[in-house]
Amino acid sequence: ARRWNRTSGKSGRSGGVLREPFFSRSGAFNSTETTMRNLVATSIRRWRVPLAPNLSTPKGDDEQIVVSCYDAETRVTYVVTDACNLYGIWDDAPGGDATTLCLEMCLVEPSLACAADGDEKNMRDVTSPDDVTDVEAPDPDSNDTQHSALTSVTKIVGMVFVDDLRGVCVACATGELIVVAPDPDDDGDGDSSILTKACVPECVGKVAQGLRAMSWNPDGELLVLATWAGTLILMTKDFRVLAEAPVGGGGGNGVASLSWRGDGQFLASLVSATGKEPSLRVWEREDLAFHATGESLRPQRISSGDLLFGGFEAGDESDETKSEDATRRRLPYSPPLAWQPRGALIAVATVAQNERDDVDSDDTSASESDGGAAPEKKGKENPTKPSKLTPTAASIIFYERNGLRRGEFTLPKFAVSGTTVTSIAWSSDSRRLAVCVCDPEGARASFFPSAGSGGGGEKKSDSRRRDGDGKHQHRDAAHGSAVQIWRRGNGRWYLSKQICFATCEGEKVSCTWDAVAADTLRTCTPSGLIETHVFCDEVCVSSTGTVAVIDGGAVLVTPLAKTVIPPPMAAATVTFPNSVQDVCFSPGRCIGGCVECDSFRDTNNGRLSTHTHARTLAGEHVLALLSDGRLAICSARLHTEWEETAETLMDEDDECEFKSRDFFATDDDVLLVGKIVNPVSGSHNLLEHPGDVARRVAWIDFDTVLLTTERPSDGSCSLVSIKLTKQTVGASAGLSKLAARDAGWHCEVVAVVDLPGCANAIAVAEGEPVACAFVQLQNRGQVSGDSSLNARTEKNDASANSNNVLLASAEVDTNGDFVLEVLPVTWPSGALSTSCVALKALPPVQKGGPPALCGLDGKGTLFCGEKILANEIRSFTTHFGATGTGKQSGDLSMDDSVAAAAANALAWRLWSLGDTPTGNTPTPPPPPPPHENPNQ
Repeated sequence: ARRWNRTSGKSGRSGGVLREPFFSRSGAFNSTETTMRNLVATSIRRWRVPLAPNLSTPKGDDEQIVVSCYDAETRVTYVVTDACNLYGIWDDAPGGDATTLCLEMCLVEPSLACAADGDEKNMRDVTSPDDVTDVEAPDPDSNDTQHSALTSVTKIVGMVFVDDLRGVCVACATGELIVVAPDPDDDGDGDSSILTKACVPECVGKVAQGLRAMSWNPDGELLVLATWAGTLILMTKDFRVLAEAPVGGGGGNGVASLSWRGDGQFLASLVSATGKEPSLRVWEREDLAFHATGESLRPQRISSGDLLFGGFEAGDESDETKSEDATRRRLPYSPPLAWQPRGALIAVATVAQNERDDVDSDDTSASESDGGAAPEKKGKENPTKPSKLTPTAASIIFYERNGLRRGEFTLPKFAVSGTTVTSIAWSSDSRRLAVCVCDPEGARASFFPSAGSGGGGEKKSDSRRRDGDGKHQHRDAAHGSAVQIWRRGNGRWYLSKQICFATCEGEKVSCTWDAVAADTLRTCTPSGLIETHVFCDEVCVSSTGTVAVIDGGAVLVTPLAKTVIPPPMAAATVTFPNSVQDVCFSPGRCIGGCVECDSFRDTNNGRLSTHTHARTLAGEHVLALLSDGRLAICSARLHTEWEETAETLMDEDDECEFKSRDFFATDDDVLLVGKIVNPVSGSHNLLEHPGDVARRVAWIDFDTVLLTTERPSDGSCSLVSIKLTKQTVGASAGLSKLAARDAGWHCEVVAVVDLPGCANAIAVAEGEPVACAFVQLQNRGQVSGDSSLNARTEKNDASANSNNVLLASAEVDTNGDFVLEVLPVTWPSGALSTSCVALKALPPVQKGGPPALCGLDGKGTLFCGEKILANEIRSFTTHFGATGTGKQSGDLSMDDSVAAAAANALAWRLWSLGDTPTGNTPTPPPPPPPHENPNQ
């Protein structure tokens, strides 16, 4: 059944009781803990690598980053460009475009690589077994004291930071293995573990057939090379060959990807020649013994990457894409492949394909030509009328170690031309999967504007098309690439976060998760933008008890005060035209009225009755911040009746012809559609500069929204005050008033305030007489779970945690102008001593005082201002005011949760003003004394 009964499990609208949440023995929630939360960034840091012109190109364009790696001990990110230059960026370096480098080295320049006496510390001999004769090693008897690591610029196929070597190992397509590491016998005064210009790039060996891919074992003891001849070579960390195995796909411009299991006992490979589908094979650690082959995905097709024209599958290249500029722009990428660290799943990506003839050809599957895999069943031999293969969408497919399929999920449409996956990566705790996608036509349009035309009426319907999983297809046409972060809960994959990049950054964006801090993600673009994102889980819940969960371009809404629906189901699903960056609810005190008019029913008995007719909402609204900087809105018809709204809209269109364009009906679900809030100025979005990035949004009053923005180029941050206006739109063009309930919303930027740092959280003080909210700033260099880095940051910057909380208030002055005032929080009940991952505003500690702030940091410490309340806490909530709702017995004109939110807001307001509550709203108790035991 689509809906879950509130009490007995049957479909219906009967009332129910909100039961206690289920806890496991460890004190954590069950699977609902993760499926009911959103992924937000508590810290984002950005650097821009100052790239030099690439003199190997005819026009001398700027070089582009090909590969990157990270050294966790020294906290340095290393990158190599297509001009074979090695750069290093320290985490302590200033962010933005003014980034300074800690290492700059050319791998092609001559350097001292081996001593005249043949010192073996510089002569890592590559000894091969009798059947391996194609690996060249430096000659120890040579009298040359200098040689070039690389004799000319070549393509780089991989780079890894090796802990045992304390340096980087770079693999080249021409077969060279280059190691840049400090001299272990150097007795200098500096830190020998940090790569400097004094380090010598050394060629430790060369494979005559050339290299396609390189992968080091997780324990750093072994590495595997994939050659152009279709073989795998297993080596020790001293570059001594242990074994060789044929893998197929030799000859031509082939592709290859390698990935080890978390324990290093098995290796997965995707190898094929150009134009053929890669075949998945699993190998054992010892002697590369063959273990299993992945079963066929027909009619789906594994992405083969592209060594020459990234972003286009083989056979799709036009004359324009083969030009020098296009080839320079689109860097090569290998077939996406990633083995889950815990070892259960192997993830691969498939490409979208249209309906096509099922013909028997050699390029149907690489496994047929390579051997080692059972041939697929051939279609019926009918030369006059071949059978058809059904169209497929871009997906992520999972395999087990034995080669059997283990589930999949479909990727939303990223652009008009489709979705191309360039790489995938698992987090170290195996909870999240990062998928790097790009818009192939977006890269083409950057060089050939006439080739990629978008928009238009017929394109509009594409953004509303559904995929095979029942999820909505969305487009981010303004961006050329993105990193999608997926998580799994209750048998469903959720798109928790999408980090978008402009087309000018290039399409081959790479990402890696931190090996220790599982919530830290590092991204790198070809144009030199490096970002570090630290994530945490956050619950988006309104004052009426409604929860919103982001799933790509959709928001799952469930009013938990009325019904408990187990995930992955929800009371209503709201879809938006682009991926959702952040989401918030309308203030609970602004909800009331009826369906016929947006009015709040004034009553006595302590109900909040200070709002006028024009400053109330009939139903609860959800406001979404989209990835392109726009705002979109959707509402329930009355109070928190989200499910009833979808059902009513369904009943209004019995023929399901989507006349209202306000919902979509399927066999098992009804999807509401969010409406764009159009700016008054007619601009596409609310951002001041095209390069600005919107991060968080909060609805603090009926007509006031706060938006935080960042400018990656210079690191500046701003707080934007937005005025919302609602124009009454009646039934027209055959639409009912319910279907047009969200039409007529407009927004306008009325004030902008520069912030001293990036804002990562907003806590709305809903009961204050003046609309206000706490704004928390992230600490410079803050990394979750990295205590040494945090301690070093505090040591270097004594004011790192001072005034990291601001109070922003928005009001109208005597002249009728909107004023946004931002003040640092200095009172003890609101000044948090550390940056927190969860915030909640509280009424003043003393009557008539400023509001208080409660927060939970990443270590589980619960704060109320500067005071520590408890330790080892996973989640918390707050309550203020009457335990009742202020409703008369038998009064059904207002939802219980809405009435409770209004009563609590009134009690808060009176307490802040220093007034004495009347009616049945009791006086809030004074704050309790601190406990002797902080865990109580």
